[in-house]
Amino acid sequence: MGNYVVRNRYVVSYTPEGATWPSGILTGYDNGRKCFVLEWVVSFDPKELHNLLKSGVAEAIRHGFGAIAYNIPHEYPHAKALRRAGEALGFRETEKDAFQAYFFRTVP
Repeated sequence: MGNYVVRNRYVVSYTPEGATWPSGILTGYDNGRKCFVLEWVVSFDPKELHNLLKSGVAEAIRHGFGAIAYNIPHEYPHAKALRRAGEALGFRETEKDAFQAYFFRTVP
């Protein structure tokens, strides 16, 4: 097991309107350059993934970040679906290597 510790970590839970329990969480951190680096997206209800990601973007804006970045390993079984979900929210692939693709978007 490995550990990765950063300062300024954020954990955001998303509870749909009218629900009493969160349908997902996401985590990320401030990379020190006004960019929120999204690490984990855990959706307990796949139908709410888009709304969970939208709430994460809204939270990054609320905290004054100028951009959001994330990466998707090529071997991840749902990589194509996550790519489409990100593109629907304005993310674009900026780079890729043998292991993963990197995505980025600026926020207003």
